[in-house]
Amino acid sequence: MKKLLFILAAATLAACSEKVSLNEPREIPIDFTKAFIENSTKAIATGPYTTDNFSVANNTMGVYGWKNVTSNNTTSDSPIFENQLVKHDGTNWNYTSKKYWDSNANHYKFFAYAPNSADLPTGTTVAMTSSTATSFSIAGFTQSTTVANQIDLLVDLTSQANCTINKNTTKERVGFTFGHILSLVNIKMGVSA
Repeated sequence: MKKLLFILAAATLAACSEKVSLNEPREIPIDFTKAFIENSTKAIATGPYTTDNFSVANNTMGVYGWKNVTSNNTTSDSPIFENQLVKHDGTNWNYTSKKYWDSNANHYKFFAYAPNSADLPTGTTVAMTSSTATSFSIAGFTQSTTVANQIDLLVDLTSQANCTINKNTTKERVGFTFGHILSLVNIKMGVSA
């Protein structure tokens, strides 16, 4: 009889521990989706950064992100991404050291540019010092004089308005609307005999 009671108690404890793990909130990773490229500025039509071919293997973007949290009656933005390298693997956008949605956050803000600073010419620095996105800068950038090597710089021009995720909504993948910040100028000249 004692043996039967022990087995029943052990089975009950095992069932309870499983039930607890099933009821724990599931951590949802912050992921990124296909970006939209605004066509307001001329760019190389076959270049790597157009809406149709932005999400292809080895394309990169740099992401900044903050979560807004209220603690002890004080609200502040905490950085979660600081120039995070996000790279496309041919199927999805990925990055190392996954970050997860925080249900205690009031909202999130994101900002992105492409390509990531790791793919920009040597001597280029990228900086953003606050979540207000008013101090983003790309300094020391020199464009190649060889057309095939020229880089198309893109910046998320939504002012984060479309990239604010409320904690009460479904945690969807974060998307960006990029705009070209450089212009491609083609000059054709004709010469007389």
